Amino acid sequence: MALAKSLRLPFRQLIKTYTVLISCGAVTCLTWAMVIVDRLNDRDQFIASARQTTANYAQVLEGQIRQTVLTIDQILVAVRFERDSLRWRDLYKKMALTSGLDKAIYNLSFFARDGGLTSTTISNANQNANISDRPWFIKSKATQNDTLYISSPVISRATNLLSSIFARGIWNDQGDFVGMVGISLNPEHFGSFYRRIPMGQRGIITLMGMDSTIFARATAAGVSYGQPASSPGMKRTLALAQDKKDHDTIYITTTEAIDGVAKVLSYRSLGEYGLVIAVGLAEDEVLAEFYEETKLVALTAFAFSVILIVLAVIGQRRARVINQQAQSLEDDAQRLKKQAVALELARKKAEEADRLKGDFIANMSHEFRTPLNAIIGFSSLMSDLNLKDQDRQSGLYLDGIQSAGSHLLNMVNDILDMAQLENGNLIFNRTHVDLVELIKGCAEITLPLRKEKSMPLKIEGDTNCLSYCDPDRVRQAVLNILSNSTKFSHNGTAVTIKIGRSNAKHVSILIADNGIGMTSEELTVAMTPFAQVSSGFTKTNGGTGLGLPLVRRLIECQNGSFSIHSVKGKGTTVIMTLPVDGGPVDGEEDVDIKESHCPGMPQLGCRPSLPGERIPQTPFFILKLDKTIAGVGL
Repeated sequence: MALAKSLRLPFRQLIKTYTVLISCGAVTCLTWAMVIVDRLNDRDQFIASARQTTANYAQVLEGQIRQTVLTIDQILVAVRFERDSLRWRDLYKKMALTSGLDKAIYNLSFFARDGGLTSTTISNANQNANISDRPWFIKSKATQNDTLYISSPVISRATNLLSSIFARGIWNDQGDFVGMVGISLNPEHFGSFYRRIPMGQRGIITLMGMDSTIFARATAAGVSYGQPASSPGMKRTLALAQDKKDHDTIYITTTEAIDGVAKVLSYRSLGEYGLVIAVGLAEDEVLAEFYEETKLVALTAFAFSVILIVLAVIGQRRARVINQQAQSLEDDAQRLKKQAVALELARKKAEEADRLKGDFIANMSHEFRTPLNAIIGFSSLMSDLNLKDQDRQSGLYLDGIQSAGSHLLNMVNDILDMAQLENGNLIFNRTHVDLVELIKGCAEITLPLRKEKSMPLKIEGDTNCLSYCDPDRVRQAVLNILSNSTKFSHNGTAVTIKIGRSNAKHVSILIADNGIGMTSEELTVAMTPFAQVSSGFTKTNGGTGLGLPLVRRLIECQNGSFSIHSVKGKGTTVIMTLPVDGGPVDGEEDVDIKESHCPGMPQLGCRPSLPGERIPQTPFFILKLDKTIAGVGL
């Protein structure tokens, strides 16, 4: 507990700290253990590869030695019984030349029973040479064993050259020993071949006899001949070779110290000839690459351990900070939870207030309608009773009352419709409607307003355009757009209406004017409920700001689509598309508005999508008009 207090951590955090530290130590130990095991395995693989390499070299050298000895023995056997004839010299030269040993062999000599030289292949030989004290001569004479004797390199008494002697005894028909025939071989025959084998700076190749004498020993420094074998490994090899009864071959792979340098050695024994060939590679050279890899692996493991420890320390410090932050976040979460509960209550209150507002607007709109209808009705009645003719001033008052009442009733109706749309309570009585007749009726209703501004109206389209819709709501939408086109256009400008099939399933109504138009920012405002674009026309004509949003909702609620395009100072085009059979407007290919615009009007650009607005994928269309609907005047 004292340690916990000193670290200023809770007991659980202290346990976590110790757990992390112990885990870090365990991972570090495991990492080093894996590195050590991996390095030991790699070392064994390097040693095994070196042993295989030396064994292969030893096998190749064994074949070379065996071939050389066998060839020399064949020459000795062939010529030893021809010493009294003249053909032994020719036979020797032919066989030596054929075998390729003619340059390696110094001479072939015959020796008498007493060891004296009787004949030889060289002219400047020491004629007084005597070999009676040579071990192999004494042994052959004593045992009368017809065996090939091979001596270690010695100074030949016939040639005074360092030679390896290969000799066989000669017996007469009665079995009496009569002398020996021998061949002096230059030891360089083996040494020159050994030098060509890559053994490194401290590798070694040794050919030695069973008497512990080295025939040839090749190193990077050079080749030596005739020294006794003093290495424990070589003595061990010779002992094993002597214990082998058949003296055929012995294969030993071991690691011994030769000349103070540890080597990986492979031995092969030529038991029938009393020879052993040894090939060794310096262990440090064999493992040089292994040592470099080990350094790199050890450095990597050390760096990993250091990084792990540093990360553990940093992690613990970070854990303390995170623990403090977690506690702070927990406090914040509790506080936010309380705030969320309060906000939920506020949201429910706001929703309830919004519902009450909608109900209030709907109820008040109904309450406004009754007195407004009475006011408009009585003012119309008084006008019909010719009170205007009796009193001119009273007539003007009656016209003002009727106009203001109608305007106020329209505003109340718009507010009521928008409220019902928002609440989902507006009912649509859909039936098949002739849109051409509906447009004609709307044109007649707006005729007085257009007459005041001397604005002509042109209606173009097919004579039979049926749509499955609510005629009252479509009429309300068309009147709203026509009213806006009239209000927000200059005197004398024209309004064009086009009606036609956009495809087999849809019919479209296009209303275009050459009015003041709107920018994209103003269009965004105009499409927002209860918002109005600030301009002189707006101040003059007033309104609630519900016209365009209400039209869009009325059309879309009947599976139709609504789009508006406007250019500031050039005019506005509204397209309302309705289904022929009541299906939704979707799955059609879009057509750019630039490809179809009102004749005689400037080309209009497309407006951007409004924030949060659902844009139906409704195509614009190219109206194919071949007739003008007659009967509609100014």
